[in-house]
Amino acid sequence: MLECENLSCARNNKILFKDLSFKAEPKSKILITGPNGSGKTSLIRSLSGLLPPVSGNIKHCGKDIYGDPKSYIPSMVYMGHKNACKDGLTVVENMRFWAGVRNTKELIMAVVCYLQLQSVLDIKYGELSAGWKRRVALARLLISNANIWLIDEPFCNLDSATCELVLNLISIRSEQNGIVVITGHNSTEQLCDFTTIDMTFVK
Repeated sequence: MLECENLSCARNNKILFKDLSFKAEPKSKILITGPNGSGKTSLIRSLSGLLPPVSGNIKHCGKDIYGDPKSYIPSMVYMGHKNACKDGLTVVENMRFWAGVRNTKELIMAVVCYLQLQSVLDIKYGELSAGWKRRVALARLLISNANIWLIDEPFCNLDSATCELVLNLISIRSEQNGIVVITGHNSTEQLCDFTTIDMTFVK
């Protein structure tokens, strides 16, 4: 379980939101919505361990993630606006790097097949279109084999077919007792089964 208690976050000495509390049980799918500047990205970065809150705490299985990061980090994968891929490496080289970090090299070929990356494996990441770059970055979610997925705007630069693929990935992860937290500007029909946290009203 991932739990936030009375969480407050700031950016550039400005409080973005305060006293936010929620729980994400296994099989949870959570959508954080709100306009630009409302604190969506700051919240998901706090959940990833990258942005300590001003006050409150975040617990994973009862342990504060900032007090015991070594037990939390292997359980989580975070994907922000930047895809965290090296332009000078080929797609497969990037995937091998991620798999080496997580010790999951046996998953690479299954991920390649699922995301249909065969045609771009030997192309340098920096030479791909924005859509392909995002699709390759999504491979990190599967290669990580993490139980908690934190994704900032997962559908950015994706066509409708790839968006559907991502939704399927999220559904499968949650059905396997995972927790998925994503951000977006608003809820849509495709996201109707997500629990929504609207940052517009968290002040």
